Amino acid sequence: MSAQQPQLPLSARIVQHSHENVSLPQADNANALPGSLGPFPDVFPPAVTHPSMPVDATGVNPTRKRRGDAEATLAAKHVARKVRLSEKDSISLVAYSKLSEEDQTLTAIALSLKTLAKLNSIQPANTTYTIPELLKGKIEVYVRNAMLCPMTTGYLDDLVRTVMGILRVNPAWGLTREVQDNECHSKVVHDRVSLRATEKRRSIKVMIAQSVGTANRDDPHGHRDNSIDIITLYITN
Repeated sequence: MSAQQPQLPLSARIVQHSHENVSLPQADNANALPGSLGPFPDVFPPAVTHPSMPVDATGVNPTRKRRGDAEATLAAKHVARKVRLSEKDSISLVAYSKLSEEDQTLTAIALSLKTLAKLNSIQPANTTYTIPELLKGKIEVYVRNAMLCPMTTGYLDDLVRTVMGILRVNPAWGLTREVQDNECHSKVVHDRVSLRATEKRRSIKVMIAQSVGTANRDDPHGHRDNSIDIITLYITN
């Protein structure tokens, strides 16, 4: 009398029905499903992978293979042309493409942190610092004095440097070390000096033109009407 065959579970019978004409390989009991249907991978086929993806020796676990330097260079140059990078940035991208995955990750994080720091440092200068009234007054005085000083060699750059130098050695007026060390705040003061120098130069030119007066055709000596001498002009303005 033949031994009674064990009853297969429903899931195993379904698989067996689907593979009636397929000879399944035998497997060790430790790796076989109930009913000796074969090892687990034979019942459930391996995951489908893209043909271009390399696989390991078992053909089951896909692994990523690092591209060569030549291939990385071509890919980087293609991307650089596509987004129209400058020559300098293109060289940087090519160098980046040849790094290992770990170095690329660290470099990307470092660049992100640097960019974030720069963004945090960008502030509208005029809205973050107000020049004290005392400092404004000193700027008016020394811009005028420097403009009228015969030792001044230039009416803009040299004049601004001269006035800024005077303000720096007198921090009690408002241009403190803290303000000097802050690029945005220091720029506000510098721009104020430059603006007042330009405006003062323009106003002085107008005053000089007006001080000449008008020609008196009846005066044989060429005297002009309503003219102002330079001493009076300096004292009154």
